[in-house]
Amino acid sequence: MKIMLVGGHYKAHFLAKSLKAKHHEVVLVNDNMEWCKFLTNAHDVVCVCGDGTKPFILEDARAAEMDAVAALTNKDAENLVICKLAKKLFHVKSTLAIVNDPKNLVVFTRLGVDKCISATEMLSDVIESETVFSAVHSYLPLENGRIVCLDLVLPADSPVCGKRLRELEMPHGSIVGIIVRGETTLVPNGDAELLAEDKIILLATAQAAERATALFGGGNV
Repeated sequence: MKIMLVGGHYKAHFLAKSLKAKHHEVVLVNDNMEWCKFLTNAHDVVCVCGDGTKPFILEDARAAEMDAVAALTNKDAENLVICKLAKKLFHVKSTLAIVNDPKNLVVFTRLGVDKCISATEMLSDVIESETVFSAVHSYLPLENGRIVCLDLVLPADSPVCGKRLRELEMPHGSIVGIIVRGETTLVPNGDAELLAEDKIILLATAQAAERATALFGGGNV
């Protein structure tokens, strides 16, 4: 893929390193000349020096040839402008923005930014998963937090051990997607029996996640 990273210092540095290692073609735009020199030398990439909110700068960086544009600045207004220009003027298929203020997530989504990432929101989700869901091994928010993927292991005293999935009163908006039992991976149907130490991959809406986890003995509602 051809990916453009606009703005950001260390975010652009580490992302460029990761993307290059995966054999993507990376172009950078940065308004700091010293960082442009550093990024060019560090990653052997093209780096255009200028303000990424200006259409002519994005044009110089060949935005129309990109498969994706990621806006990484510390200013939400700039990131929104960058994504809107990439989409409307240069017809870039996929746009991604760092959203510094979680309150702006809804606005970015409504205005057509394809992917929005809020470090604050993600950190909040991780902290909540650690304090509320005691049996949860991992907690992955999807679709800007509207859906979560939970990975939990059934404790021996779980009230669902020995029961079949069809016997459970799963909260509306939740479903068991996979059961991992030792070396065996099951895509379960209603007859699947739940056993102690089963690893459950659970998909749920944000509203149903806590109640679904509590059902399996992973926390209190």
